[in-house]
Amino acid sequence: MELRKHQEKAIDQLRESFKKGNNRVVLGAPCSFGKTVLSAYLLKKFQLANKTAMFVCDRLKLVDQTIKTFDKYGINYGVIQGDHPKFNLNKTIQVASTQTLSRRTSMLPTDFDLIIIDECHIQYRGLMDYLKTCKESKIIGLSATPISRGLGDFYQDLIVPIKPRELLDMNYLAPIKYFVGETIDTSRVRTRALPTGGQDYHPDDIGALYENNNRLTGHIVQNWLEYGENKQTIAFCSSIKHSKYLVETFEKEGISARHIDGYMNIEDRRKLFEEHDEGKFKILSCSKLLNTGYDAPKVSCLIDCKPTRSIISYVQTYGRIMRIADNKPYAIVLDHASNVPRFGMAEDVVPNQLHKGRERFREQRQVEPKQKPTIACPQCKVIFTGFQCSCGYKLPQTKRIEFSDEMLVEYERNSVKSDYTAREKAVWYENLKTLEFQRNYKNGFAEMIYKDKFKEYPPKNKRHRLLNEVNDEVKNYVKSRFIRYAKSRKQRERRQANGK
Repeated sequence: MELRKHQEKAIDQLRESFKKGNNRVVLGAPCSFGKTVLSAYLLKKFQLANKTAMFVCDRLKLVDQTIKTFDKYGINYGVIQGDHPKFNLNKTIQVASTQTLSRRTSMLPTDFDLIIIDECHIQYRGLMDYLKTCKESKIIGLSATPISRGLGDFYQDLIVPIKPRELLDMNYLAPIKYFVGETIDTSRVRTRALPTGGQDYHPDDIGALYENNNRLTGHIVQNWLEYGENKQTIAFCSSIKHSKYLVETFEKEGISARHIDGYMNIEDRRKLFEEHDEGKFKILSCSKLLNTGYDAPKVSCLIDCKPTRSIISYVQTYGRIMRIADNKPYAIVLDHASNVPRFGMAEDVVPNQLHKGRERFREQRQVEPKQKPTIACPQCKVIFTGFQCSCGYKLPQTKRIEFSDEMLVEYERNSVKSDYTAREKAVWYENLKTLEFQRNYKNGFAEMIYKDKFKEYPPKNKRHRLLNEVNDEVKNYVKSRFIRYAKSRKQRERRQANGK
């Protein structure tokens, strides 16, 4: 089994930490680190040495994903999860779900040579009680966000072999095009404590604000039509009710969408995961089910309608779309929760310490200092830092700037190629001319939409061909233009009526 260099570095750092007497070590593994492959490498070594080891997953879907990887590398294992057909405690290697493990600790040995805990920032009481009885075991915790309260009371060391930005530079992560825009006002929303030790907005309050805002939900759909590029998409909503309503709104616009939540039975969830991964429908929407461990590299777009105060939740959510895949040059974030301006870019969050219970807890203190606060310029709509925008707008010293607009604004970054090639523009023009012909639009329609999209007119006197079918990305963009025009016309009519 061949490891990447940063995975080899992690093995060396783990070995050094164990030599220093640390039996319980956290590996800070960002999205696309390859932690399951690294775990497979370690478990294979232990299997060949006839030593015992256990890999603990947080969720059902993670168990399914993990054993697929282990099968690939020839690991002989038993599965401790419900009535799983591979349940066999006689195997030296075990794969367990946290939920099942917490209920069956009395039947498990406490002398495993190695235990690997995936998503270790979630400290389930039953699991932690069991781990404390495994006094001689080497324990490795894996997490992209090991910044929860009291994690340093159990684990003795934190190693971070590589940062997300480095993975981006090495093309192991998909760069993100961020779009931020209108959201709800959270200034009066209650907060509540999280199991990880931080605070977050109360879901009932957040849910009520989104559920009662039909206008914003309409804008969410409109923005996806314009900026989503017809990519496979997941949506995070404020509540189950809002998720279902968002799905209904997309369906009314002819966009295939489905809702998923933890109250569905296992087989129904499995089917939805599979069908979405196969592209049988476009948008998979949830409240929080997909927040941890969901692994679908083909997903390229995230609709974020769930404001959070937790940097753990933020990084876990945005990590869902950062995995690389064929025909995925970048991912897209449509932020209707103001989480990007609140925390900065997800790839800039790097853990730097484990919190100990006696210390005052703040999630932000457990990560490297973030960049300067970012502000959306109300004059030119570009995101900037400091006190002055490149357009000349200066931030008033005595007033906090709040920005709201119907359409999202791109949160600029240098690492994402956002320009279309000449050939890609030509294909767009061919699609637009085909649509103009098929729907009998007035002559010049294609040129008008092309100008709206690319801020320039198509080349003159250039021959174009009519296509057999118009692609969905172009049709969605045109639909978003019609929606915007209809809204603008209604606003003009209301202003004229009020003027009279």
